[in-house]
Amino acid sequence: MNQSRINSSSLGILIYLIHFLIAGILLFGFSAFGYLKSQNKSLQIILELKENVEFESIDQLVSELKQNNKINPNSVKYISRSEGLKWLSEQSETELLDQDLPNPLSDIIIISRAGNFQNTEDLKILETELKENKWVSKVILPDSENKQFIKYQNITKYLTIGFFLILLIILFLILKIYFKFGYKISEFREQEMNLVGGSYYTSFRKNVISQVFWSNLMIISICIFIYSYFYQNNSEWINYFNWTYLIIVNVAIFVGSMLVTYLATIFKKTN
Repeated sequence: MNQSRINSSSLGILIYLIHFLIAGILLFGFSAFGYLKSQNKSLQIILELKENVEFESIDQLVSELKQNNKINPNSVKYISRSEGLKWLSEQSETELLDQDLPNPLSDIIIISRAGNFQNTEDLKILETELKENKWVSKVILPDSENKQFIKYQNITKYLTIGFFLILLIILFLILKIYFKFGYKISEFREQEMNLVGGSYYTSFRKNVISQVFWSNLMIISICIFIYSYFYQNNSEWINYFNWTYLIIVNVAIFVGSMLVTYLATIFKKTN
């Protein structure tokens, strides 16, 4: 009886550790890719327009850019020569607008890439496409920032793959213990209750599935609490994560752990 309780408690602790491990790695992976996607969108491209372009043509160009699937539609912004000179005057603290000087600036449109860019080749394709427009005279690309972004992107991918490989190794080792504990607990229950044959499944379900269920609820509650905390404090981290990722993490943990428990019920083995 005491041995059964000890094994049951040990299995409960093991289940919590497994869930914390899986949730932590999944949250890290989603946050990392969310960060990269956000940084990708923040890299700006400047389009210098030709002289004396009609406003109707500029408005048409802005509409075309917003419909381009390679461009983030919310990032498209037109800045006229006068607006640019006003901004430059504010930054330099010099009244450039009041001086009788020619305006050296051009009308520009600032855009950011969509979040699906993966390498510098995609950027070159977009550059070629933009240069072909008859109203665009020059395309200014964030080359150095883009190279740095690609570097960080590759590092993050390798780290994420490494974390998942470590997770698989740890899970393989833990599942061996998981199955062994589950079998022993049910075996003790069968001896205590004189259960035979088909009653094994009922015994296992009573001792393991209930622990898995409550463990899932605990992990889900912790995830929601952490997300709510960062959301209420307007943390920058919240920009790289959203409720969709949180739901995916919780569903993956819940369904995965229940499936593992069911498999442990089927594979009634001591080894």
